[in-house]
Amino acid sequence: MAFRGSDGHGEVRFVALPGSVVGYGERGVEGAAYSCKGGHLFRDSAEDNWWIIFQPHVGEVADSSQAQGDVLACSDTFGDLVHVRVLAAGVIRRDADAAFREQEPGSYEDAVRTADAIPRDGA
Repeated sequence: MAFRGSDGHGEVRFVALPGSVVGYGERGVEGAAYSCKGGHLFRDSAEDNWWIIFQPHVGEVADSSQAQGDVLACSDTFGDLVHVRVLAAGVIRRDADAAFREQEPGSYEDAVRTADAIPRDGA
């Protein structure tokens, strides 16, 4: 099961419960969604839609700009399993947010390149 919605503070969230996730250790995900020119879904070359989110690591404050976490791609699906791909591991939210704001990726492939350029471990 996946949930897409607002957190009440204007931030769009993507949530997939444990047991509904393939990849990422099959654990659940809950993170802030990045947006692209067409909204919050990044379309890939196969015409599939993906949510790109910042997933804070366990114990991190989710809305902190200093939170360490991962940038994930989550398949847009209803009723099926959510496929998760790690695009950038061990990054600082401030750096990830800045990269997506400055690069404004328009597709899944653009988002992969943007995530790849995010400094690791806040460096």
